[in-house]
Amino acid sequence: MNKDFYFVWASDRELNELVTGQLTGNYVPWPSIQLRNKGDGQIGVLIELGLDEHEHIKPVVLVVPEPAQRRLFGRFASLREELAPLSTWCHIISEQLFDSIDDLHQPASLGGLEAAWSGLAIAESALLAQRPIDKIRVAACFATASFAVARTHALWPRVRVEQTIEKYELANSVARNVPRATVKLAKDLEPIWGSLIGVPNAYAASDRSLSKAILGLLESRLNDPSSENLVLAENLSRWPERELIVQLNELHPEARVNAFDQVINELRFSNLGTERSNVLAFVAGYIATIAAGGAPSIGLAEHVSRDFPAVLAWAYVIGGIGEQITWTSSFSGLGRLVSRELLRPLHLNEPPSCDFSIDEAVHLVDKQLSDPLVHLKIKQQRQLSIALFPGVNLTVPLSEQNEVSSGQQTTAMRPEQKVGDFAALVNVLWPSILDKIRSEGLISNTAPKNASSKKRANQTKYSSD
Repeated sequence: MNKDFYFVWASDRELNELVTGQLTGNYVPWPSIQLRNKGDGQIGVLIELGLDEHEHIKPVVLVVPEPAQRRLFGRFASLREELAPLSTWCHIISEQLFDSIDDLHQPASLGGLEAAWSGLAIAESALLAQRPIDKIRVAACFATASFAVARTHALWPRVRVEQTIEKYELANSVARNVPRATVKLAKDLEPIWGSLIGVPNAYAASDRSLSKAILGLLESRLNDPSSENLVLAENLSRWPERELIVQLNELHPEARVNAFDQVINELRFSNLGTERSNVLAFVAGYIATIAAGGAPSIGLAEHVSRDFPAVLAWAYVIGGIGEQITWTSSFSGLGRLVSRELLRPLHLNEPPSCDFSIDEAVHLVDKQLSDPLVHLKIKQQRQLSIALFPGVNLTVPLSEQNEVSSGQQTTAMRPEQKVGDFAALVNVLWPSILDKIRSEGLISNTAPKNASSKKRANQTKYSSD
């Protein structure tokens, strides 16, 4: 038997009762009916009713209009502290997103491109860390902008990339306690994000060359792998590299490496950020995936990654296009873990798995305090899970300053702590040290019998002198 869900726009008083398990207000069944005539400052509440009439009701989703966010979160943090932060036990969602759903079970879909998106998140983490992928931890992949964009697109396809990146920057600012900074690699990765997102509508727009190329690769790899080069060349027919792509299958490995170098030289003289440079980076990435027959040729892209990170990113993306078996140990074991999180469905009737929502955090963080995150009640030691949207959790490492101010243990000590701890250590070890010195014959085993008398005699001698 299923539980029932109801929706209500609640005033402050009604919300106070609802969050403590009391059913109140003008509630209606959901999703068949939604109450839309809300008043100013009211909060939408999706309520779960238990199977037993004596079981308390449970709010599962709060629909919070942006103008009401500061007042709502601030009121609970100061007056209902036991329930704050709200986003640790209840999903926070905008009206726009809430109106787009009619089921609490939200599937995640990337249109068969999940392996490509996973490769992009892994490539970004490797580029940021400047380390090989076998040294990358999965948490670093979950901290990338590419993961945030992909996961948001999988659950909430109507959200624009710009909205995701804005929240991504805010989350890093909150956790690391630094001014907002532009996303690293964003200018290089934005064309790749846009191309992957544009694949479903690639043939409907004349200016989406790379989306068409990706779709052509996907279809040929699924249906007729031998036609891959011809299909790719057809979708890039207005670019000079078309003939090169057609000939790739006939070239030996050394000639393919020369072709890669030729494309990179063209890229060096192109204006970065233009459609031309984006196509050249795509073609170079494609050649890198086949130059030596597979993974070993990725080294070509790695060699130029400092100057042209998009080439390595495209190589990782292109290698995953058409890959349907995502549970194997690809990318040194990272692929399946990233793919699993990208495709994990969202159940809005289950509590959030994040530490807090960025929508709530931006109103509760007070950088004038010694502990800016005090109202967020941080209990993690090294990293935070911050919800950008329901189900889109970003892993962000805590800055050292936030760790210390939040009461976390740290290896750093104040100078007086170091002195005190060293003195205590000496007192404990001194008997053993003394025995060792004596055993080595460095001092006599017998102390002066009348040390105090000798001291007084010396003092008298010095006085008389």
